[in-house]
This record gives sequence, C-alpha cells and structure tokens, in this order.
Amino acid sequence: MFKVFNKRRSTSLQNGKAGRYLSYAVGEIILVVVGILIALQVNTWKEGRKNRHTERKYLEALLEDIHLDLEHNEGVVNNSTHNLTAMNNVREAIRSKALFEELEFGTFPLSSQNDTIIFITSMGRMGFMILHQY
Repeated sequence: MFKVFNKRRSTSLQNGKAGRYLSYAVGEIILVVVGILIALQVNTWKEGRKNRHTERKYLEALLEDIHLDLEHNEGVVNNSTHNLTAMNNVREAIRSKALFEELEFGTFPLSSQNDTIIFITSMGRMGFMILHQY
C-alpha cells in the first residue's frame, strides 16, 4: 500500500505537478487528523461509560446508607418518645403528691399500685437516660 502512495508522490513530483502533490498531501493530513479525532471521541465515550458506572455504584451505596440512617433515626425517635413519656410520668407523679402520701401511709389501692409501678419504671428509665448522656 505504501508503495502505491510513494510511487504516486514521486511521479507527481517528477512530472512537475507540485499542485497535485500538495493537494494529495493536504488530503492525507486531513485524513490523519480525522482518524485522530475519531479515536479521541471513542476514548471519551468509553471514559464516560466508566464514569457513569462508578457514579451508579456511589449512588447505590449512598442510598443504602440513607436507608440505614433512617432506620437508626427511627430508633432514636422511638427511644426519645419513651424517654419523654417517662419524664412526663415522673413530673405528674411529683406534681400530684398523692403517690407520696400513699407511700407514707402504706395504703395502696389498685390504681395507686399501677401508678407506683409507672412511677418506678419511669424513674428507672430517666436514670438510664441520664447515664447515657455522660
């Protein structure tokens, strides 16, 4: 193949057809440039595909992390709700003072026993909550 091009070039120069040779040379340069541009475009396309694949992996991992964080946060919210209920129970028991009067006299009606149990478990929960803060 190269022999054909070399022969054509040498015959064009020997016959004094420099213009024809120049147009042939410019055409060959344009052909090489177009080939390089096509190769660059294919390379860019392949890199884009790789980047999209990597991006998809990162997004899937991020989505999984978000789901795990949501589950954790639901647990935190539930725990905080129970802590708030315990604090409200203790506050109401302290405000009512009826519980303490019954404890002093040793009289425990059935409803008071339930209140006492709620009070003790709420106090325990508050103590547990205070220990976790420090």
